[in-house]
Amino acid sequence: MTAACTSYTGNRDERPYVLVACPTYDGKRYALQAWADAYDAFTYPNRSAFMVDNSVEHLDYVHTIRASGIPAAWVPRLPNFWDTIELCFWKILRRAEWLGATHVVSVEADVICPPETLSVLLSRIDASGLVSHMVPWRDGSPDGCWSLGCALFEVERLRRGLEGATDSMECVLFTPPGVSLHGILDIRHLNDPDEPGWTGGGAGK
Repeated sequence: MTAACTSYTGNRDERPYVLVACPTYDGKRYALQAWADAYDAFTYPNRSAFMVDNSVEHLDYVHTIRASGIPAAWVPRLPNFWDTIELCFWKILRRAEWLGATHVVSVEADVICPPETLSVLLSRIDASGLVSHMVPWRDGSPDGCWSLGCALFEVERLRRGLEGATDSMECVLFTPPGVSLHGILDIRHLNDPDEPGWTGGGAGK
């Protein structure tokens, strides 16, 4: 690790307060510094960072995340991927409530967003309480396939989804659908330099 990201307590004024967060695991270690640097470069001031680690059997990676300047918590990895994601998002929700955040922006642990991201997402949110931005899948391969890069949730929507969950988190988070953006922001996936392409692993969004 090199430079730590800015204070997670952020700055506060009359604008919405945003928690930038994601589930992660030690397989995303290669992207941590780039993620922290991108968070540090966001131009929107009212923000905090948080990661929820679900690496197996040890706390080494959560300590690494904290050393980078990003607050982090650990949860056990469950046999089902989406169950692990739900557990992570409960941690994220509790963190948002503790901070008094109005919104949560989920930025996947290997996704790098440009400085204007938070301002753009906040400007596009509607009554659904959700706006997401897609990203080309792993630098465009396979051709024409897109995946979720980041998503902005109103905290109340996230709370309702978790408390009323009767299906996988994939359905909870995106039903009903909100605003979906493509090509507005220059968002990119980082591939693991030691393992090109997607190979699965832990629950690291």
